[in-house]
Amino acid sequence: MTEEQIIHVFVVDDEPIGADDISDIIYEQFHETRHVEVHTAYNAATVLKQTETIPCDILLSDIKMPGMTGLELAARMRERFPKISIIFLTGFDDFSYAYEAYRQNAFQYLLKTEGDEVILDAVEKCIDIIGERRRLIERIVDAEARYDRILPDYRKQLLTQALQAGESEQIEESPFVPGFLNLLMARFEKDDVPDTQKLVVMSAVQDILVEGTSRILWSEHFLMGEGPVWMIATETEDVDVGGMFHLVRNVRKRIEDQLGLQLFFVISQKPVPYPEVGMLYRKLQGMLMHEIMEGETGAAIQRNDLPGLHPDDERWKLGHCLEMCRKDLEMEDAYRFRMHIRPLLEYMETHPEDLLSEEIRSLLDGYVYHYVNSNDLGQELLALRNACPVKNLAYYEKIADLIAGRREKEKGNAVKSIADFISRYVDDHISEDVSMQALSDASGYSTGYLARVFKQQEGVSIHDYITDKRIGLAKAMLMGSNMRVYEIASRCGYDNTAYFIRVFKIQTGLTPQEYKDSMHH
Repeated sequence: MTEEQIIHVFVVDDEPIGADDISDIIYEQFHETRHVEVHTAYNAATVLKQTETIPCDILLSDIKMPGMTGLELAARMRERFPKISIIFLTGFDDFSYAYEAYRQNAFQYLLKTEGDEVILDAVEKCIDIIGERRRLIERIVDAEARYDRILPDYRKQLLTQALQAGESEQIEESPFVPGFLNLLMARFEKDDVPDTQKLVVMSAVQDILVEGTSRILWSEHFLMGEGPVWMIATETEDVDVGGMFHLVRNVRKRIEDQLGLQLFFVISQKPVPYPEVGMLYRKLQGMLMHEIMEGETGAAIQRNDLPGLHPDDERWKLGHCLEMCRKDLEMEDAYRFRMHIRPLLEYMETHPEDLLSEEIRSLLDGYVYHYVNSNDLGQELLALRNACPVKNLAYYEKIADLIAGRREKEKGNAVKSIADFISRYVDDHISEDVSMQALSDASGYSTGYLARVFKQQEGVSIHDYITDKRIGLAKAMLMGSNMRVYEIASRCGYDNTAYFIRVFKIQTGLTPQEYKDSMHH
């Protein structure tokens, strides 16, 4: 039992026998079951001294005492412990005392002649209120901790969606993505760089950028279809881009010298707010594609006057579609692949002898082969090429069909996997919290998605599945043990025994006791 779980009750009365008796009955009733510690005092000064080191949750005080009255003590204690519950206990049945007790915001005003049960009932109500308040605080603290844990992941999800958004998609402002965003992106010279080396490069660049940039709010890095992307959020637009560019050039040389990897970097000219990051990313894509097609290597700062950079330029559009096809294959997005392949095929059909057409075709073949090899689809590709010997629209439509088929199969496997996880988790934690939020926290999926997937796979709701499992366990315990009903309710995950009995009767038509009796006849 932790200190946070203990409820401290102070009993003060200038009649020692009365104070001791009340303390004893409260201790005996609540010490074991409700984690109550009782402290006894015979005057107000002793209480004030004791509570310098011990917190007070409930004050049970006589009113008329020498030196300092219970009303005066309550006012002092309220200053020290604003959430304290106060019960006045007195032998004086006088309205003036009751009125003053009311002004002190006392929980109850009791007469000593009312008996022990009345006192215990009042104390128990205070304990219940304190317990509920503490549970609420725990939930708030837990929610804040979960928020702090998930914020980086949620922010990264928002940023990924913004980077992947199409040109016509509008990005709304979000309080989860504060600051102004500087963007740096790169392409490896070779496509077969191991993921481990990519991660080393991304972490190294991230660390150097963060160390060399002032007033940073947060930073993220991504591995997109086009290559690594780094994002640095600063408090203002006033950022030393030249200094960042110098850092990038130095780190590029170190990567080349130490890892033997060549990259081309491009950095944004100035930071932008979150809603503009997708547009900035597309502009940097265009510049990166232009420089690579022109045979350039190294690092550069975004320039709006660069030939071929404008999104309306045909060369930029082709480069963008080519990069999108690469990403679509990696993401297995058949719909977008169909959309992005059409402008490329139209250009190759109308410019069959153009060098750019040959380069596009070569890169497309490389992307397709990489996808096929990564997913062990060699036989499928061979059958497809026999059916469509010419790499025209029909050929690439079949590639898209291949992608869509794989996604549907993976989706079905994923649905079954998630449903199986929920079933196992519920079975293993049946006496614990298996609420939708608990399942969401354990699996990483949203509550709505879990509910939809489980119902699709199992044909019943998660709630009904949990109820069926719990009632089944309760039946087994009722038949095979001598446990009390409230103990079985707790073992089956029900904190409220009355609610458990109600659910059990709805499911079986009998109360737990009636069910147990029927099984033994």
